Amino acid sequence: MIFDIEASGTIDREPVTLTLDAKNPGRKWDGISGNYRNQFPDKDPMVIDYCLDSLRVTWGRISMWWENWQPEEGVNPTEQAKAGKLPKRVYEQMELAQKLQQRDIPVIVSVWAAPDWAVDKNNIPKKGVHLDQKKMDQICESIARYLIYLKLEYGVEASMFSFNEPDCGVEVYQTPGEHAIFNKAIGAYLKSKGLATKMLLGDTGHGTALAGQIVWPTINDPSIHPYIGAIALHTYHGCNTSDLNEWDRASKAMNVPLMVTEGGTNSAAHRSPLVFLQPWFQLGEIDTYIRICNLCQPLTIMEWQLTSDYSVLTGKGLYGDNGPLRPTQRFWNLKQLGATPAGSFWMPVSGNRPNISCAAAGDIAKGIYSIHLVNNGATREVTITGIPELVKSFNIYVTDATRGMKKIRTIPVASGKAAFTLEAQTYTSLIND
Repeated sequence: MIFDIEASGTIDREPVTLTLDAKNPGRKWDGISGNYRNQFPDKDPMVIDYCLDSLRVTWGRISMWWENWQPEEGVNPTEQAKAGKLPKRVYEQMELAQKLQQRDIPVIVSVWAAPDWAVDKNNIPKKGVHLDQKKMDQICESIARYLIYLKLEYGVEASMFSFNEPDCGVEVYQTPGEHAIFNKAIGAYLKSKGLATKMLLGDTGHGTALAGQIVWPTINDPSIHPYIGAIALHTYHGCNTSDLNEWDRASKAMNVPLMVTEGGTNSAAHRSPLVFLQPWFQLGEIDTYIRICNLCQPLTIMEWQLTSDYSVLTGKGLYGDNGPLRPTQRFWNLKQLGATPAGSFWMPVSGNRPNISCAAAGDIAKGIYSIHLVNNGATREVTITGIPELVKSFNIYVTDATRGMKKIRTIPVASGKAAFTLEAQTYTSLIND
């Protein structure tokens, strides 16, 4: 078939003014991070090593494989583990956590599937499973044994623990009340065992305000607060301005960091994997991240994943490409965002035109400032005001369909103001590095 397509409309080429408020720094930024849920042993290692060697990864999140750790209630999983009787993937996941630890990358441990003995067979949700509330002591003990074994045998003390996407049952479903009850029970139990591991509140599959309601019973109960390390969301099925404002409000209500523990725009994209290589898809992903950075000031954004699943690399059979292993546009997006120095503080920045997302951060101690823009529209002129006086110039980096974090020019800054041409359909960063 042959289709003729015509489009009409007014192209927005109006100049843009961005206003930076460097006098009101917000919350801290660690950097970009990744999920490491081992699933494809033939391809995962090469992607993991490439990304660890090429990106400044600041956090890692692994799967506990709880259903394999203790499949039977009456069996001591620690003894089974020491005897080498557990499935290979349990040990491989712990070895990967150790690899992250060796690079000083803190580790979050999350559970997807629960063992059959921990499931409430009389309370079946629409999706996933409920934990058996009568077995909370046994559940806490089983999880604690894993975390202790990980610490003693592999030298990794998990920074935080969570159930993956409890708001939508992937695969353990919790009501907001159950979520609070569990956070308190497991938090107190881990503390009693001498573990410093905190709970990751939320870790929701949806980035909507509705999903965020799961965190409020915990927020409203001060007795649970000592056990909470951060509030977390995944970026699927939401993340409009009102959604993100609610997540920001929740993290500020408890005064803990907000983390994006799974970054991406389509949780089902694996069903049509070539979409990951489409320029519009790749630009849309970084656009989501930049809007989150502006509205929520996250501690980190953790890509799903930095393995061969939803890979940010292609080649070696990934996406049907048998060429050499190499970065995609999504990889360069992460690297460019990750160039914002660790320890920077997010700073308010706003623009006066639609279709341009922006975020800004400053490492005040070192005098390094980073301004990020995603232009979803046409080329236009941009003026940035409110730049600190100590900044005399910015290097401009661009990632798009043909360029990967390419330095295109250096522009001067005078009297707190800079002007430049923002190219169409680009992710552009200004850094005085």
